[in-house]
Amino acid sequence: MSHFAKIENNIVTNVIVAEQDFINSGAVGSPSDWVETCYDGSIRKRYAGIGYSYNKELDAFITPQPFPSWVLDTETTNWNAPVLMPQDGKSYVCETSAETLRHNVAETKSFIKWDGDQPEFVNTLETLEGPYTHAEILDILSGEEWTAPMEEV
Repeated sequence: MSHFAKIENNIVTNVIVAEQDFINSGAVGSPSDWVETCYDGSIRKRYAGIGYSYNKELDAFITPQPFPSWVLDTETTNWNAPVLMPQDGKSYVCETSAETLRHNVAETKSFIKWDGDQPEFVNTLETLEGPYTHAEILDILSGEEWTAPMEEV
């Protein structure tokens, strides 16, 4: 059995397990709407996910663009931040949106958000509060001690 992604307006809307003959039969719509995908990424750069786009010229499934400023690397089909992180062994925080940049009125506090494991440098901070849930962060930021969200320039 193989995996196939249904493509509508270049967007993956469904992924199914099927035989090529079943796809070719038209039982699930036009065979031209279905593109084979593979878990190990051995074809089309990566396994298709619902909401991914399919780029016919690159013959690749592409993840959604994480931020408007990020640029697609057409060789790897990965999205790159507009400023690449230095490769010097240190941990960095990449601010990707002016609307997420916040500091307290005294300019002595900020927030660090990460996905996955806690970055090593967090343990080296002189002062550390938290961790907080998203709801707790929103509650803290609504207080008088914090500035209003910045407008994008």
